[in-house]
Amino acid sequence: MPQISVRADIEAAAMEMFSRRGYHATAVKDITSAAGVPKGSFYNHFASKEDLALHTLECYWAYALEGLKMLSRPAEPAKTRLLNYFEALNSYAEKHRYKTGCMVGNLATEMSEHSEKIRAKVSQVFDVWTTSLEACIRQGQADRSITNIMDSDKLAAFLLNSWEGSVLRAKADRSGRPLNVFAEFLIQIL
Repeated sequence: MPQISVRADIEAAAMEMFSRRGYHATAVKDITSAAGVPKGSFYNHFASKEDLALHTLECYWAYALEGLKMLSRPAEPAKTRLLNYFEALNSYAEKHRYKTGCMVGNLATEMSEHSEKIRAKVSQVFDVWTTSLEACIRQGQADRSITNIMDSDKLAAFLLNSWEGSVLRAKADRSGRPLNVFAEFLIQIL
């Protein structure tokens, strides 16, 4: 029976490597070496690198869902929740020195043309993410703390798309400047 800790070690190594190096630049051997396990252990837990990427994306998204909970805290005004949420995302990027980007966005740009399974999962994640942002924006628009400049669904999609682009640029530049520009724009548009 496969050991759970070995699986967790492989998942953690894959998440780090897929985030930093990308899917195609990461070989199974790279992942098992980083995890400190024999290459054969990989196939005791995963059918393929694609299978591991899908599972790792699900683990990453489960972690991200915890962060999304801050968007629905009733004790804080919606605008405050939204600003705090994006501030937390930007702080996470800063903590990682802008080297990892967003694993969802990274897999979207790299794998959408190569794996229908990964493309579909990434699309599903973006849909759920946008819906969570939209609910918060809708509440803010209802209490007039957030502008009604556009429909909540469009504003949510725009903000997520803009943040993903900013995080991609921050990774390329190894600089927080794109995220700072996003944060300034967020304050102004809301």
